[in-house]
Amino acid sequence: MRSLLWLLPLTLSLTACTPRRGGGGGGGSDDDDSAANDDDAANDDDAADDDDDMANDDDAANDDDAADDDDSLPDLPPTDDGSLLGRSWALDLASGTFVNPPGIGPLLTGDLGSSIELLSFDSQTSFSASAQPGLFVRAALADPDSSWPQQDPCAVTLDLWAGADGVSGTGDDNPGQWSNPWMEIGPADLSLSASGLGAAIQDLTITGAFSPWGDQITDVTFAGRIDTRSIDVGDDPEGTCDLIEEFTGAQCVECGAPDPGVYCLEMLAVDLVAEEVGEPLEPRDCADVLNYWDQVGDCGDEVEAWDSNGDGTFEGCPSW
Repeated sequence: MRSLLWLLPLTLSLTACTPRRGGGGGGGSDDDDSAANDDDAANDDDAADDDDDMANDDDAANDDDAADDDDSLPDLPPTDDGSLLGRSWALDLASGTFVNPPGIGPLLTGDLGSSIELLSFDSQTSFSASAQPGLFVRAALADPDSSWPQQDPCAVTLDLWAGADGVSGTGDDNPGQWSNPWMEIGPADLSLSASGLGAAIQDLTITGAFSPWGDQITDVTFAGRIDTRSIDVGDDPEGTCDLIEEFTGAQCVECGAPDPGVYCLEMLAVDLVAEEVGEPLEPRDCADVLNYWDQVGDCGDEVEAWDSNGDGTFEGCPSW
């Protein structure tokens, strides 16, 4: 039975990559392409024709070409043409740093191993400034048995815009915000089920920045409060909090409704990175997983969670 610790730093916000500036430049009469007169003390780094001057570089008289500036920033992702739709990104949980609680990283990475989460935009997403909040982000666990990150057929997809009721398409939906190239998702309260376990994340917020071509999401952060009773550490919820406090000094806090108790943990992970891997995620609910189980015979741990009576009726999956 796989742990749900993959959910701890979940989710997808955006930063543009700035190209490295060239060292030195061409003077008023000297071009950087001239071996004789480049980077000398007298005739370099002036305002007129220097590679380090963003406004006046690559002029027709003294530099490479009239149109392009070596130091000009690349185009950012378009904000309204849907260029990020139809794609997915794999978030490597081991790529970030858990800063809160301090020192929890070794505990989590030991359990997370090579866990990877997949993220994609639902087709109703809009990047237009006038349509914000307009981000509808879907997440899913990657198949641990695949050599390339792809959607786990035994895991349901998670609509991160779903509100407190955990169901998308209702009145409490909470789409994310887009401010090119950044995205911010949440805060939201989610009740989740995957890998045969349940998990509750409160006030989940995910931010990150897309690269200019959309092939990477950098500076991804995860902030939220997770119910430690959903962590596969043991059967004693107080013992889980005691273990975390022993290793990190962090204390569990009150979870509040709908399942109160001093079992929740404030968490923050930063500097996560997600790489583009392919097609968008296919929406999958519990019925889809049960159909796959019925046809292939896999996903035993997952479907067991929906059949608490053990009679094969799977009352935990109303759509089955």
